[in-house]
Amino acid sequence: MMRKSKDSKWFYILIIICFLSLNVSVSVAQMVNSQSDVNIIKKGVVDFLISQGDLEKGGELEDYDKRMHMEELLDETVLGYKRSGIYRVRVFTSHTKQYVLIKNNLEYDILDTDNLGVALKSVADFLAARELSNDKILAYMKAVIKIYEINEKRNPVGLKND
Repeated sequence: MMRKSKDSKWFYILIIICFLSLNVSVSVAQMVNSQSDVNIIKKGVVDFLISQGDLEKGGELEDYDKRMHMEELLDETVLGYKRSGIYRVRVFTSHTKQYVLIKNNLEYDILDTDNLGVALKSVADFLAARELSNDKILAYMKAVIKIYEINEKRNPVGLKND
């Protein structure tokens, strides 16, 4: 009987630890922007993607939201969970380009890596304003270059005029 009581005590301790760790992980993943602020940025991204021919005009934001994705380059956090960051923007359609979005609070800039020098300079300027390690700066720069390389390979042979 004594053994059973001891086992159940450890079982309850384990349940409490699991609950506390779940509670901590949920509290860490809190949005820092309101959903309406995120939607304003998403609307701007949709307008940009329409202007680039990557999305068709005439849909609702909820419909577009299902067809595109924005995630932070290094930690893959979705838009709204960080005050500032550098994001990959892509549409779930074959042969569309990926773009880079630099977000600083509610201000943002969408970069096309076709003009790689301008994109890298904008990213470098953004990163220089933060106190990041050289390793982290290099990781961001490599991620932007990777987007450029993906974009270069996205079109089937013969569709690109370079």
